Amino acid sequence: MTHRLFAYSFAALVFSIGILTPIVDVQAKEASVSISDIKTVVAPPTCKVYSTKKWITAGKSTKIAWESKGADYLANFMSDTAQRPTKGSERVAIASVGKHEFPLTFVGPGGKTTCTAKVFVHPKKKAKGT
Repeated sequence: MTHRLFAYSFAALVFSIGILTPIVDVQAKEASVSISDIKTVVAPPTCKVYSTKKWITAGKSTKIAWESKGADYLANFMSDTAQRPTKGSERVAIASVGKHEFPLTFVGPGGKTTCTAKVFVHPKKKAKGT
């Protein structure tokens, strides 16, 4: 009985292969693909700009620090047109009361990005008795 079952299974397998072979037999065709006008898109620089002190008294100083990735240089710092490195810091003294912003623009192959540090300056405390 086992031999007969094996013989039938084998015959069924051979039969199905014989039927399926013409269906599966596909000729491979050559194909060519042409790619043109590839444009590489470079991401704009990223940046981090901050003040080491968020609040200062008028006439005091704080340090403005910056760092950028993907930039070639820092384009401006307090209206200075000289190019600066993409990582650094500068101490600034602020005499006037109020909110002061320091926007720094970084330039790279992907464009420009501006990040801003903010410093709040409060008035000097009056001396007692005046």
